[in-house]
Amino acid sequence: MRKAWRRVAADFWPLLQTTLAAVVSWVLAGQVNNSPFFAPVAAVVALNADRGERGINAIRLMLGVVVGILVADIALLGNVSRTVVLAGATFVAMLISFALGGSRLVIAQAAAGAILTVTIGDPAAGTGRLLDALIGVGVALVISQVLFPAEPLKLLRRAEMAALDEVATALSLTGEALRTHDNAFAAQAIDTLRNAEDPLSALSSIRRRIREVARRAPYWWRGVAAIRREAEHSGELDLLDSSCVMLVRTVKAIEENRVLLAPAIDQLTCAARTLQHSLDDGEARQRAADRALTAARAVAAIDPAGDQQLSAACGSARVVATDLMVFAGVEVGEATSAVRGEIEPPAVIAPVVPKRMPFAHRFRRGRGDRAEDVTPGNERRGIR
Repeated sequence: MRKAWRRVAADFWPLLQTTLAAVVSWVLAGQVNNSPFFAPVAAVVALNADRGERGINAIRLMLGVVVGILVADIALLGNVSRTVVLAGATFVAMLISFALGGSRLVIAQAAAGAILTVTIGDPAAGTGRLLDALIGVGVALVISQVLFPAEPLKLLRRAEMAALDEVATALSLTGEALRTHDNAFAAQAIDTLRNAEDPLSALSSIRRRIREVARRAPYWWRGVAAIRREAEHSGELDLLDSSCVMLVRTVKAIEENRVLLAPAIDQLTCAARTLQHSLDDGEARQRAADRALTAARAVAAIDPAGDQQLSAACGSARVVATDLMVFAGVEVGEATSAVRGEIEPPAVIAPVVPKRMPFAHRFRRGRGDRAEDVTPGNERRGIR
């Protein structure tokens, strides 16, 4: 029941928007059409997409409807059997949609438009359906792009938090493997990082999506440059995940003196957890970067004493520390120099704080992210 409630609470506001669009479409279409059944349907289908994709979803629906109805109207001009017209119109409508690079929604709507127009057999019905679609899609665009556009940085932050959770859990398990000399924890860490492919893939999709949101929604036009910078910066998580994989693999190969590396890995874990809980807090990001640098310098002080496996693991840990600092907001060159001990701890670049839509947040379940500093003493190890 708790999971069900979380799902409902997370999408309650978008569902209200969709309901509003359906009602408004019905009322408006009723002024020009005696049976405006398709207008609310078009509005609901247009808004039935992930946040950030509802606008383009509406355009796709409109494209499919237009193609389907036009093809069917042309096919009805011929003096052939209804079955032949139905087959030809449906196939040609889907073929044209596919040639235009349409998505599955475009192809399905083109086929549906052709089928309904042919089976009813009245060109006026196709025109009425086209008008309904225009009204429904228009209402959907106003709601999704003007009144209640998606919040790009909020979408990005949630995806980043999900990816960081997997990274921090993997680092915690790696620390357990070092302390207990048990590679079962390292195997769990590898599995966790493999699972991170899903949130990283979702993050990549959201990065592309929010660029389009910022470009299409008038409310975000003034922040397009900042949103794009944040989207590009989130790509550093891919590098961090890869360096964590290398760290776990090198840790598994260590046979002796494993425990020497454990404190530094704990510091890296805490840095990742701090970032996870404070992506919008510049001061917390600075603390995470400083902690990662402390871990890197602690690793540099370890004497491998000819142990190649330990030396390789120390090198991997320093790469992870560098990647954590870069994601926290430190310039790549400064992070590398700081890890080498060539410069003092550098300052992070202040993150762009997500701007919330006015009045819209009142209809949402409070999900503000806490700025939380995690230390080795209070970090909860995510052992699975």
